[in-house]
Amino acid sequence: MSLSLSTSVDITSAEQHQQLVISQYGILNKATIKQTANAANRISVSQHGSNNVLDIGQYGYGNIVSLEQEGNGNQADVIQQGDANIVNVSQFGEQTIAIHQIGNEMVVNISQY
Repeated sequence: MSLSLSTSVDITSAEQHQQLVISQYGILNKATIKQTANAANRISVSQHGSNNVLDIGQYGYGNIVSLEQEGNGNQADVIQQGDANIVNVSQFGEQTIAIHQIGNEMVVNISQY
């Protein structure tokens, strides 16, 4: 387990078949991720702490975003552009979410508590 007071991740990737796994534990969490690859990319983010913020842009087809936010502030903004993309979100806390999907055969699963 890691503890951080000012955790921040900013990732840009342009490869296919990538899997990004990010776990943030701490007080001030923030993750900004942009995947511009063609296909079959996965992003899995788990944020635990106080001020969770997330902004994901994923472009291509057959991509998956799995997001878990537990803590106080929670906020998420996910943009997926392409076909057959999936977003799974679980939020516990103050919660705010915006999912933008542009394409065909898209799936969104949301649990908020």
